[in-house]
Amino acid sequence: MKQTEAQLLLPTKSLQEVPSEGAWLGIPRRVQGLFLVAMSVFTFSLLSALVKYASYSMPSMEIVFWRSAVAGLLNLVTLRAYGISLKVERRFWVPLTTRCLGGCWSLVFGFYAMQQMVLADASVLLLTSSVMTFILGALFLNERIDAINIGSAFFSFVGVVCVCRPTFIFGSSNDGHPPVVGVISALLAAVGTATAFTSMRRLQELHFMVTIHYFLVTGTLISSIWLIIMHNTIVIDMSVSLSLAVLGIGVFGFVGQLFLTRGFQLEKAGTASVMRYLDVVFVFIWDTVFLHETISAWSIIGAVIICTSAIVIVLHRLQQ
Repeated sequence: MKQTEAQLLLPTKSLQEVPSEGAWLGIPRRVQGLFLVAMSVFTFSLLSALVKYASYSMPSMEIVFWRSAVAGLLNLVTLRAYGISLKVERRFWVPLTTRCLGGCWSLVFGFYAMQQMVLADASVLLLTSSVMTFILGALFLNERIDAINIGSAFFSFVGVVCVCRPTFIFGSSNDGHPPVVGVISALLAAVGTATAFTSMRRLQELHFMVTIHYFLVTGTLISSIWLIIMHNTIVIDMSVSLSLAVLGIGVFGFVGQLFLTRGFQLEKAGTASVMRYLDVVFVFIWDTVFLHETISAWSIIGAVIICTSAIVIVLHRLQQ
């Protein structure tokens, strides 16, 4: 592995030690953060499909446990292999705690929303975190938000609605409206996601795998305590397909979290969060390919809108 590749995927403590020019895979330094966020979105779209499958056989909190435990083990092995210290300076305690609790909050309510609602409905509500992140980034990080970023964010949200065609907007003669508890859970998850994303920008000098470690430890502890108190057990005896799904959730969660955390450290919170709208496009593709669903005109229009918005953001970054 080239030195520049190692620096990006397993960086040292400071962002200043990452090359300022686009030596990593030929990607310009200005858009490396956006590229990593896009890769995380692709990975998390696969994770979402597995979460939906697993939710038919186990409670959402148990999915949170396995997602955190498996990914946490992989992350810990990687940390030890590269000799990365888990020590955190006092100045990072508050933003790290906020990131861990916000991320865990998002997992718990997000997975529950996916279990209770149609996956498309849950996805569109979860992605409202992008607008929330813009607001939090401006309020707490003093990030500059220009008209192009704001316009792209709202324009891409229109695309999300078109692709998902949520029943609470378009209506449905067969499935009815999503349950209120699911809608509330999805919105609460979006708040947690926005909080976690915003906190990452204050952790730029902390190794991003250390950030992931404490986030996954938090998720594992909270979910295991909940399962022991509420269900008195954690399911170990699973079918082969469910075991593979649970393993996949952990692996995709680990890989996606690597891309996501590093991407948000390299890019403005609001700008990077908009790239997450691509998740809907990926989920739509998986639904079409594996479930053989009919492609509607609304889905095509939405996909074009989302991709156009993402391209505008990247081109705008290149000009800055």
